[in-house]
Amino acid sequence: MRLDLVERGMTRGKLAEKFSINPETIRYYEKIGLIHPDVDAKSGYRYYKDFEISKLELIIRFKSLGFSLAEIKEFFELLGDSSKDSSRFRVYINEKIDQIDQKIDYFIETRNSLTRFRDKEDKSTCDLFSKFINKY
Repeated sequence: MRLDLVERGMTRGKLAEKFSINPETIRYYEKIGLIHPDVDAKSGYRYYKDFEISKLELIIRFKSLGFSLAEIKEFFELLGDSSKDSSRFRVYINEKIDQIDQKIDYFIETRNSLTRFRDKEDKSTCDLFSKFINKY
């Protein structure tokens, strides 16, 4: 008796569609060991259950924050080891939080510069853009 789709999980194609990514991206994440689908012995289809779907969502989120795949893999490895040695995981998390905070500061600074540039009549006073005013 074959399991229905809900019990098996999502196929790679459906998962790619759900997250608007290329199925080859998912295949690559599998190849490097970031995600691990169940494989149907008869059909050879790969099915991704809730845990792997959530993991993929986290991978996509981390990638959007600029994390490399190596950093993401390290996160999952340290998370798995955190019950044995939580101090390494804590250090890693604190480093990532600091990196995200730096990016937030950078984005806020850029946003503020763009806002000043948009709102000022004398755009040459906007430091970030003053070099480009007469070029364009």
